[in-house]
Amino acid sequence: VLKEELYDPFAVFPRVSPDRNGARHKGPPYDRENSRESQQRPVLLPVQAVGLVKAQKARISVVQSLYRVKILSVIGSDPDAVRGDRLRAPTGRGDPFRVDLPVDMADYVSFTSFTHHPFYTQFAIAVPDNWAWGLSYNLPIDEFMAVIDNALNNGYSVLWGSDVSDPGFAWRKGFAVIPDADTESMEGTELSRWVALTPAEKQRELYKLDKPGKEKTITQEMRQETFDNFETTDDHGMHIVGLATDQNGTEYYKVKNSWGVGDHIYGGYFYASKPFVALRTLNYVIHKDALPKDIKKKLGLK
Repeated sequence: VLKEELYDPFAVFPRVSPDRNGARHKGPPYDRENSRESQQRPVLLPVQAVGLVKAQKARISVVQSLYRVKILSVIGSDPDAVRGDRLRAPTGRGDPFRVDLPVDMADYVSFTSFTHHPFYTQFAIAVPDNWAWGLSYNLPIDEFMAVIDNALNNGYSVLWGSDVSDPGFAWRKGFAVIPDADTESMEGTELSRWVALTPAEKQRELYKLDKPGKEKTITQEMRQETFDNFETTDDHGMHIVGLATDQNGTEYYKVKNSWGVGDHIYGGYFYASKPFVALRTLNYVIHKDALPKDIKKKLGLK
């Protein structure tokens, strides 16, 4: 049984590796055979792949038809029009509602940062939610983070796809961090106590998150490792809208979430540290005009 079938109960998606050429980045050494992609996507011979793609397209058509019959039986036929406070748009197949919205998706670009594909090229991130095989440009981690800052500093926001299962994602407290033990500032009994703790006790101490503290320095290798061992998962999409600084001068990204306002400490917003975003981001999407000129040139974007 292919592992992919766990994510594809109807078996409608082609089982073809997104990186058919087996291209390899010349940067840090990386074992492609043991990568997360190789675990999920068995590579087929070209002839096999073509035959499967044709068969799967036929299956997709059947499944779509079944879904449509089921949906129409519950909610009725398509409406003639969609009306809102400011929008009136026909919904017929020849004139879809989306064409009347002031957003051209061709202006938006997705980015990620991993070493199992060459930098400055596009690839499909092998995660269940990317069922449409959408492509993301691959940037080294420093440029990956610099693009976010450049966008925010020039008036653009960022659509952010992130892991939210990390224990440092403290939604109720209003922030997300990757804490690290600050042993350099510990002295005497405090240091002795810390050294005597078990790994589990140290973990509990770190994640009390009762005050701002030291965070881990995130590397390209850490991003790759946590992706490949399924520590970083594709959990949730949010909206980065600004920058903020805490009482220690540490910068955070201000993030708008969709989990309601209620009695939330910051009214539905929270603050994600730069280490958290560097480690736990699957991808983000920005307007292409928010890109620095040098990165645009490297990617061949206009």
